[in-house]
Amino acid sequence: SSIMPHPSVPNLTLCRGRIESYVCTDRRVFPVLVHAHVPLAAALSAVDRGAAVDGVLAMPCCNWGEKQGSFQGRGPDREGNDYGCWSEKRLV
Repeated sequence: SSIMPHPSVPNLTLCRGRIESYVCTDRRVFPVLVHAHVPLAAALSAVDRGAAVDGVLAMPCCNWGEKQGSFQGRGPDREGNDYGCWSEKRLV
C-alpha cells in the first residue's frame, strides 16, 4: 500500500492497495473504484466521517456490479459505457 500526491494534478492523492487499509482524513473526497473487488459501503467506510463525499465513480468488474450499484438505497445519478475500456465490464 502506498499514498502519494499526483505529480501533475493538484489536490489529487493516489492510494494504491486495499481501500479498507486506509483512513482518508481529507475534508473532501471523490473515490474512484476501477476494478475494485470491494462493496461500496466498505470502500466508503475508509472515509473519515467528517469528510464530504463529493461523489463516487465506480467501474465494477467480475460480479461486483450489484455490490457497487447503490449505496444506502440510492442508485447512480448517471451510467454509461466506457468504450475506451477493452473489456465487456465497461459500465461506469
